[in-house]
Amino acid sequence: DNQLKTLPDDLFNEMMGLRRIYLDNNELEDIPENLWCPIWADLEILDLRGNPLNCSSTSVDWITDLRPPLHLYGSC
Repeated sequence: DNQLKTLPDDLFNEMMGLRRIYLDNNELEDIPENLWCPIWADLEILDLRGNPLNCSSTSVDWITDLRPPLHLYGSC
């Protein structure tokens, strides 16, 4: 509920132990792969509900190519 519109590309670079991320109810439209790479393999929960996500095939294809978090919440 912070009205976040974007996240810095290097936000998670130094957060290797991060397992749960709650970004629900913001203004995020994109979820670029390079942002999530440092933590994706160990991520257990990613909550993106309530964001106006742009789910064009090119912006989310990478999620299906990698193992998604145990709990992935959100919709287009």
